[in-house]
Amino acid sequence: MSVQPDDLRIPPNPGGAIPAEHILGRDLLVGELWRHLDRQSIALFSPRRVGKTSVLHRMAALAPAGWEVRLRDLEGLDSPAAFAQYLYEDAGGLVGGTKGGLAKARALVLKLAGSIEIKNVKLTLKGDAWRRLLERLFEDMDAHLAASDSKLVFFWDEFTLFIGDVAARGDAQGAMVLLDTLRAARQRHPRIRMVLTGSVGFHLVMRQLVQAGYGNRPINDVRAERVPMLDPAASDELVAALLRGIDVPPDEALVAAVTSASEGHPFVVQHLVDRLRGRMSVTPAEIETELEDLLAPPSVLDLGHYAERLQRYYGEYAELAVSVLDAVAVHESGLHVDAIAATLDVEVKALVDVLRDLRDDDYLHFENRHARFALDFVRRYWVKDRLLA
Repeated sequence: MSVQPDDLRIPPNPGGAIPAEHILGRDLLVGELWRHLDRQSIALFSPRRVGKTSVLHRMAALAPAGWEVRLRDLEGLDSPAAFAQYLYEDAGGLVGGTKGGLAKARALVLKLAGSIEIKNVKLTLKGDAWRRLLERLFEDMDAHLAASDSKLVFFWDEFTLFIGDVAARGDAQGAMVLLDTLRAARQRHPRIRMVLTGSVGFHLVMRQLVQAGYGNRPINDVRAERVPMLDPAASDELVAALLRGIDVPPDEALVAAVTSASEGHPFVVQHLVDRLRGRMSVTPAEIETELEDLLAPPSVLDLGHYAERLQRYYGEYAELAVSVLDAVAVHESGLHVDAIAATLDVEVKALVDVLRDLRDDDYLHFENRHARFALDFVRRYWVKDRLLA
């Protein structure tokens, strides 16, 4: 955690773009990620709204000398060819007007599309032409990086969501080829790194592709990392700065109440503090009331996605996963795995598979075979919305 001035003031901005200088409590993580990037690419996963994008922006702001950074949000991208268009634009911005430029890529684009403009051109890439373009782009960029003695990292936000969407649109083969092409690029061009983020676990995307016949392991060369919740000290630091940003004195008890209620979730911190605007005084006891209001369905915290993504990505296990969460949610202290099995009367292997997925996707936390929701406010929302309690 970086040390911030005691008078730092940051206006709350829940859901908005956070300037890099206002991203607090992540510098230790950022430093670790840059150290890992010096050796290999990274897969960076966490639930939605935990701050993956903020971490990427903070990383870009603190990039070590000799590194080039390109950041893209891939959510909503509809095809590997559209991804190739993004990479074409970013590569053009990297090499600029340097001698040689994108010689190989430009020659291919001229052959395929009759144009060598970098921007404002929608490339029409038929068949596997997008794959060939990607290969040439990586070759051109690697040559540029070698000449300038630098490295390049691509931050691809919501990469797993993009790959999953491509498969769901009926192009599982295209998703497989893209994953294999990117893995090959990482092996052939050691000056190029990738940070692949996702709020959807890569294991779920892989399950879709395996069912479509995929047999490769496309990210076994990539280091898996997670964006955790803010630790208490980092959360306190953020809460205090946000309270000053709305002219509310950061009383120690009030700061502790927000940190406790939010469980270190930065998006919840932002919302809780934002709700205190204009208050002449605030007591710690009021924070619990504000959290209850935030959890009332439909919640502005966008917690409905926890149920929605099960239907989309868990396939035949979706119904069982929902039943498990229903069973655990009504027990504030959690439920033993044996009790879950007895409650649901389900085949053991299927239950173990679902419990493992729910653990890996940050729904449940396990200790001594005792399962509880990883975030208690998610459990409380689940009870309110799913069980109408």
